[in-house]
Amino acid sequence: MKTVAIIMAGGKGERFWPISKKDFPKQFISLTKSKLTMIQLSVERIKKIVKNDDIYIVTNEIYKNIVYEQLPYISKGNILLEPLSKNTAPCIAFATAVIKQKYKDANVLVLAADHYIKNVNLFLDSIDIGIQNITKNNIITLGIVPTRIETGYGYIELGKSKKNNIYFVNKFIEKPDYVTAKEYYDSGNYLWNSGMFLWRNSFMEKCIEKYTPELYKMLNIIYNNINNSNFTSILKSQYDQIEAVSIDYAIMEKVDNIMVIPGNFGWDDVGSWLSVERLQTSDINNNIIVGNNIVLNSNNNILINHEENKLIATLGIENTIIVQHQDCLLIMNKDNCSDIKQLIDEIKNKYDKYL
Repeated sequence: MKTVAIIMAGGKGERFWPISKKDFPKQFISLTKSKLTMIQLSVERIKKIVKNDDIYIVTNEIYKNIVYEQLPYISKGNILLEPLSKNTAPCIAFATAVIKQKYKDANVLVLAADHYIKNVNLFLDSIDIGIQNITKNNIITLGIVPTRIETGYGYIELGKSKKNNIYFVNKFIEKPDYVTAKEYYDSGNYLWNSGMFLWRNSFMEKCIEKYTPELYKMLNIIYNNINNSNFTSILKSQYDQIEAVSIDYAIMEKVDNIMVIPGNFGWDDVGSWLSVERLQTSDINNNIIVGNNIVLNSNNNILINHEENKLIATLGIENTIIVQHQDCLLIMNKDNCSDIKQLIDEIKNKYDKYL
């Protein structure tokens, strides 16, 4: 059976302000050593498994021109434009309807546009194992073997082993506190939830019908109107009515037959500025330095300057994140990185034009 890919690319990426802004979020930016953007890397990784004609990008309609520019080899018909951001479940329902209309049925690989994978070959091997084990009534997810105590990810509790490094999923768990995350890490029986999945399109349709009837109604309306000249307005009407909900909450936490493949391929969800420390090479003083910077007697900093005609100069600072981009300058202690949304909310209230 044909394998197709859904790459979800509708996120706002607010944690990467000021480089990521509402009209140009992080999935369209280069945050690694590569010159390719995050979404370009996501597509390049899977080309050995999925043909360009079978790759679908789901994004907000306000980003369509960026996607067209960055992925010119992907047909515009494969770029699915959401009128509103309603989290991952409506996004997947939309794509499920389109895939059903084009292929009747297919194996579906679901990915995010802003993940980093260090070892692509190991990643593709895991996907290949998953494809070989898709059935008409199961879901397979890629879990990540934890490399540190992490409170920023959801977790998957392993059940009994099946075969070929595949386990049944006992349950999905929301982001834990530090003590609980340490217990998970020490036990060796928990994986990070990467949000990457494999399933048969027809089975996902059945799951949506069973667990989220309103979303299934939307799926059918989309399916029956894909070739309608008023499709854009019909889609907008459906998105106006539907609840914003994640695929984990809507489906994954309710389905019994889910299996997981533990992955050791160097995954990162690139969720905050601290992620850059795992993606870039530091100097002898543990500073990440990008762009025009003069750094003296400074340690353990992230210094990113995207302006060629500006300079960042530091003297005697530690544990600080400084990011210069266009007309904005972020200066933040690393320890406050998880609180950046409070800063974003303040900017929204007073200086929205800078977002």
